[in-house]
Amino acid sequence: MAKRKEADFIEVGLLVYPDCQLAAVYGLTDLFRVASDWSTNLQVPTSLRNIRVSYWKMEDRDVSCSWDSHPGIAHSLSYIIAPPSIVMPEKMQSMSSASQWLASQHARGVTVCSICAGAFVLAETGLIDGRRATTHWAFAERLAEQYPNIDVSPDNISSTMATSSPPVAFSPGRISDCCLSKSCSVRP
Repeated sequence: MAKRKEADFIEVGLLVYPDCQLAAVYGLTDLFRVASDWSTNLQVPTSLRNIRVSYWKMEDRDVSCSWDSHPGIAHSLSYIIAPPSIVMPEKMQSMSSASQWLASQHARGVTVCSICAGAFVLAETGLIDGRRATTHWAFAERLAEQYPNIDVSPDNISSTMATSSPPVAFSPGRISDCCLSKSCSVRP
C-alpha cells in the first residue's frame, strides 16, 4: 500500500465480509460521498476535502479491494469500518482472515472501526481486549460471553470507548471525532 500524498484525501475502507449488511455499506458510501461533495464548497481552509471510499472484500483467505470511488490511485487507508451483520452474531462465521487483515492494517497506522454487530469482527482481532467497547444492545451479552477480555458497555457511547479518540463519522470537510450510533474503533 503506497503512502498517500499529503492533503489528497482521506480513504475510508468498508470491510465487506460474509453476511455483512450491504445496505449499511451502500448507505455509508452515500454518506461519505455527500460529505466529500459538501466539503468542496466550504469556505473554511482545510487540506483534506475529499473522502475516498473503497470496499475491501473477504474471499477465502484473502482481502482485496473490490470497489473504489477513486480508481487508479494507490490506496492509503485512513479508516476501515466493519459494518453491521445481516445475521445474528451466533450465526456469524469466523472472520479470522478479515480480523488478521484488520490487525495488520491497524499495525500500519489505520484506525479500525465497527458498527453494531461488526464489533464481533473487530473483537476477533484482539485489538479491543482489555478495553471498553459497545455494540447493539441486543448483542451485548453475546459479545461479552464470546469475548470475555472486552469490557462490554451496551448502554454507553463514550469518547473513551475502545479508542483514544471516538469512532469515525461525518463532519463537513473532514472525518470527525464523533460517534456513529453503537460503534467502536481502535486508533493506532
